[in-house]
This record gives sequence, structure tokens and C-alpha cells, in this order.
Amino acid sequence: MMGGARARAVTDEQIRAEIRRDYPGWNPWQSDAGRWWARTGRTVDGDTPDELRAVLAEQENPGADG
Repeated sequence: MMGGARARAVTDEQIRAEIRRDYPGWNPWQSDAGRWWARTGRTVDGDTPDELRAVLAEQENPGADG
């Protein structure tokens, strides 16, 4: 046992559910190579869930960063 401390493991399914919740209409998945993708009429990708989220945010708010 690890005493009172235990690591919180977030599953890929939980990550996908969070992305679907935060970006309705997008269908996220992780490829066999480990990249993260999402599709809704077009397909976008990122190396990590955070990178995918950044791409999705840009898709929903084009030009917001500059």
C-alpha cells in the first residue's frame, strides 16, 4: 500500500470525454502512434491532449492570439 497518498490516473477515455465536453461537436481520439486527433467536418491534431486543446481553441476562436 502507498499509505494515504495515491496517484490519480486519468484514462484516455476521461481525456476524450473532457475534450468532447469542452469542445462540443468534435470527436477526439488518440492514434496508435500516440498523437491526439479530433474531427468535425475537418480534422486537427496535436502531440498531446493539451496541444490538441490549443488547436481546438484556435478553431473556435480564429485570430484570437494575435
